[in-house]
Order: sequence, then structure tokens, then C-alpha cells
Amino acid sequence: MRPANSHDSLLATGRPRKKCCGICDYSCRNFFKKCCSRCKRKKEYNSRMVCIGRPNRIHNLPPNVIRNNKYNILTFIPLVLFEQFSVFLNLIFLIMACSQFIEPLRVGYIYTYWAPLCFVIFITMLREAVDDIRRWCRDREVNNALYTKIVRKGQMTLTSSKIQSLCTA
Repeated sequence: MRPANSHDSLLATGRPRKKCCGICDYSCRNFFKKCCSRCKRKKEYNSRMVCIGRPNRIHNLPPNVIRNNKYNILTFIPLVLFEQFSVFLNLIFLIMACSQFIEPLRVGYIYTYWAPLCFVIFITMLREAVDDIRRWCRDREVNNALYTKIVRKGQMTLTSSKIQSLCTA
């Protein structure tokens, strides 16, 4: 029978645990604490102060523009291909299609593997392009919505994306 103050737990295998030296154990623990604290860092939200008649305080705020685009011209093809081939079955089908270029592994005609794969990728790219263009149009519509701004000289009509940049009027 073992003493009650034994270091065994319910999951112990009966073998004694290897202990790391104190410096290594401390540095590893400290490293992981720093990594976790950086990942879980809380965002600081500063309140906005609206000063009527003092437009000079607004210069540090982000622009009043909505951007929901998923892609741009340079990242469209690489990101769509990455998303497609991160799906396991699509990756397997790509590997099978590439294996048909190796003569001993060739089973049938090359186009029977590449045609369906290219068709699926083409349809996916077309759908993603249409969706991204629709998002861009919705963003443009919202950013160009007209608002009335009250200024010292009366009222001024401007788009929502220009609200901040025209604060000196």
C-alpha cells in the first residue's frame, strides 16, 4: 500500500514522471504564459467624444467606410485555390489528377481527371467573383448614402464616407 501523500494521480501509469530541471521548467512555463497573454490580449476601446464646432479632434479616428470585400485582384486566385484544396476530398482528387502524369500510375485518359476538377474550380471561382462583386456594390451603395450634416452655416448634404473628411466646413 502506498502512502496517502503520494504524487500519483488517477491517470498515472505507475512509472515515475521525469522532472525537468527548474530553470527549463520555469522558462517553458514563462514562455507559454507570454504567448497566451499576447493571444488573449484584451482590446482597449476608447470612447469617442463628439465636439460640436471643434473638428480638429476628429483627425485620429478611422474612416467612415465599410469594406466587406473578401478578395482583391492579387489575392483572388491564390485564396480561392487555397480554400478549394483545403477541403480533403478536393485535395485527394488533385493528387489523383496529378498522378496521371506519371506513366506507371496512369489509369485512363488525363482529361477524365482534369476536366471535372477544372470545371469545379472554374464554377467556384465564378461564384466567388460574383459574390465579391455583389459585396463591393453593397458597400459602395452604403458608403455613398447621403446624409445631412449640421454645420454653422446651416445644413450640408454629403455621403457617409465623406462625413469625417469634411469636418472643417
